[in-house]
Amino acid sequence: MGYPALFVSGVTTLVGGIVLLTAALAFEPGADSALSGDWGTVAWLGWFFLVIFGSLIGYTTFMRLLRDIGACRAGSYAFVSPVIAVVLGAAFC
Repeated sequence: MGYPALFVSGVTTLVGGIVLLTAALAFEPGADSALSGDWGTVAWLGWFFLVIFGSLIGYTTFMRLLRDIGACRAGSYAFVSPVIAVVLGAAFC
């Protein structure tokens, strides 16, 4: 409650990203070659979409809902957001 939702979502996303990057480099074959960034335009656009809408906007909104309306009512957001994601994915594909 004492920290802004954007800060909490940013820190948890950053820590999670560092842990997943470390695990990928340790266990996934070819993960180090993916760090070159030679992914192509479509892959970069998809990555930016997931970072901006999936992480920054989506997770920050969920953190704000937790703070403002409580965990019980904010939990319903977890059931609605996948439906919205599927509809948007179908609309843009």
